[in-house]
Amino acid sequence: ASGRDVQSWKATDTTTGQLVHIKELWLEHVDSWKAVELFEREVETLAQLDHPRIPRLVDSWTETGDATARFGVAREWVAGSPLSATFQDIEALEEAKVRAVLQQVGEILAYLHAFRPAVVHRDLTPQHIIEDDAGHLHLVGFGGVQAALPRTQGGSTFVGTSGYVSPEQLMGKAQPASDIYALGATCAALLAGMPASELPTKNMHVQFAEHVTASPALLGLLRDMLEPMVDCRPYDGE
Repeated sequence: ASGRDVQSWKATDTTTGQLVHIKELWLEHVDSWKAVELFEREVETLAQLDHPRIPRLVDSWTETGDATARFGVAREWVAGSPLSATFQDIEALEEAKVRAVLQQVGEILAYLHAFRPAVVHRDLTPQHIIEDDAGHLHLVGFGGVQAALPRTQGGSTFVGTSGYVSPEQLMGKAQPASDIYALGATCAALLAGMPASELPTKNMHVQFAEHVTASPALLGLLRDMLEPMVDCRPYDGE
């Protein structure tokens, strides 16, 4: 994949033979220094994480030249397909599979949110959940991660993907419960077989029920996870 400021590709570590995902940020194409801060934050966060379903940081580096600089990071390569691939399928995911997403990704979020301050992913979408050949789910896409600040300390820069972002995150005030909203939106999208941005909304509530087939219990849980008011979401953290 590539963009104006970021290049990413699959490579092989010539020392270990391990497959890795490499991402480089090219300073000469960066429009704002915030992109550099986010890149550095991603590296710092991956360095402290140790979870079997989060790709491990392999290496990071900085290359400087006469007129440019490049910041690079290599993480473990996750072999598999993103859950967003279901949007190209004829049928949406069945409830049992979506419940597995809730359980597995919820466990990863519990690990992240247990840090003090909590680690908030801020861009949880089907594209950033990779399913391997054994059916295990892995969370990637840590480019927007932040350490959550107490609510009294103001906001932060907005990061996220349309349809998966909670109201408070739209205002730059992401917190752990914002990831719960994103997981709810992800599961609603997978049940509907369409990106969350295509689901209708009314008075800030996502109107997903008419587009999915699921048990009343699961529908009720997803409604709670997608509550616009952050304090109304099911979240046990501080």
